[in-house]
Amino acid sequence: FVGEEEDAVREVVREPMKGYLKSATDLIKRASWSFPTFVQKANAGGVTPLQVFENEDLTEQEMAALLDHAFERYYRTSGLFGTPESCKEIVRNVAAMGVDEIACLIDFGVDIDLALANLPNIKRLMKELEEEGNVGRRASVAEHIVEGDVTHLQCTPSMASFLVADAPGRAALGQLEALMVGGEALPPDLAASLRQNLQGELLNMYGPTETTVWSSVAKLDTVGAKIPLGKPIVNTVLSVRNDKGRPLPACVAGELWIGGEGVTAGYFRRPELTAERFVEGGKFYRTGDLVRILPDATIEFLGRIDNQVKIRGHRIELGEIEAAIAASPQVKDAVVSAVEEAGDKRLVAYVTAAPGAKVDPAALRKSLSGGLPDFMIPSQVVVLDRMPLTPNGKVDRKALPSPSAQPAAAPAAAAGGVEETIQAIWREALGLAEVGVTENFFDLGGHSLLVVQVQRKLKEATGEEIALTDMFRFPTIRSLAEHLSGAAAEQPSAQSRGAARAAARLARRRRA
Repeated sequence: FVGEEEDAVREVVREPMKGYLKSATDLIKRASWSFPTFVQKANAGGVTPLQVFENEDLTEQEMAALLDHAFERYYRTSGLFGTPESCKEIVRNVAAMGVDEIACLIDFGVDIDLALANLPNIKRLMKELEEEGNVGRRASVAEHIVEGDVTHLQCTPSMASFLVADAPGRAALGQLEALMVGGEALPPDLAASLRQNLQGELLNMYGPTETTVWSSVAKLDTVGAKIPLGKPIVNTVLSVRNDKGRPLPACVAGELWIGGEGVTAGYFRRPELTAERFVEGGKFYRTGDLVRILPDATIEFLGRIDNQVKIRGHRIELGEIEAAIAASPQVKDAVVSAVEEAGDKRLVAYVTAAPGAKVDPAALRKSLSGGLPDFMIPSQVVVLDRMPLTPNGKVDRKALPSPSAQPAAAPAAAAGGVEETIQAIWREALGLAEVGVTENFFDLGGHSLLVVQVQRKLKEATGEEIALTDMFRFPTIRSLAEHLSGAAAEQPSAQSRGAARAAARLARRRRA
């Protein structure tokens, strides 16, 4: 919480913070060593202040005083509260550590009440950006890295792959002191490309949300055939266990259990799942990741014990999608797989039709949007006559056909010129042999990261200013080509856009 006056901020947060501390015994323990009452009793009894805290029943007055003491300690040291000036001091302290600028290309959430309360300000800001001609134009991450003098960058491998794909991105990577990638598996070929273009450190970060995001790190000075998860960070324990929960020796595959200070208290109002995943009295979290310990004590990732995958930073249970698809009366069997083609991982659903029914892939995908978030909707639905099976009757996922090899109806042909340019770029980005001019980019497997890549290549190929929002407003080749053809005649020059922005800034200063 940040406010204008230090005393006012302190009073606003005092009671809520004390209430939290009262429920967090470990935090109070850490403050007990300097609590005057405990220090006096410890000196008199020849024990430590912590032993006084653990062995004596506190009176109501002593507990209240201890909470006040703990609050003052954490108010000063947590960095959670203060004034704008104290926030600047935190930034100055970070700068003094040698970290010039940290950029995190990670999604963040905003409480809906906060967003609604600031809606007038958001609308005003968007209007000012529109007046200056900046809406949708500052789309280049590489540009932000260079202009912001970023030294440390955190992002997913998916985002890193777009940075290394073109010259400006590679140049931006060259100025970084450290690139921290995590949130999904880091492919060896991408790691090798990043290592080649980086002057600073390349760090592979690993850890689930249940253990406070990061649990291990691997510094990649060289890149081999497999990318290790690395070794545990401070106050973290990594243990490889068998299905009975017993520790396994080096080089033997098993489930990764994570223990230490980062392990959270469990899932909110889900006691059964908490009991299943947080074991040994909550000391360890069972990740479901199949790993082994290498001779040098680093952890190597081998796969998942279950059908959980990660795509563009989202953790996805394939079984949940399969259940949603199987609920359709047209579907008999459904299997969802994470398929990687052209360096992009996407969800593909394989289905068989119910007796007497016919599966319409487009209609099936549309029906899923009512119950699943966008990132869980398969980008392609492949209809099979029957599922491939293993000798023991289970679905043979390795025998499922490649989605790109499936026959499709002849797509609508491009009319030439701009349409052909867009079509060629889409084919490359989507990893498809053919793309019709009336097909929807997002129905073909497009997503926000591919939008950035396509927008950049279209801008290079056409020389036109193309906003990111244009890709969402005109999601077919034909509609986007018509928009660009119409916009080209109206497109102002860079000089006139600069003049318009300057005039808008001057007008705002006059209004102020």
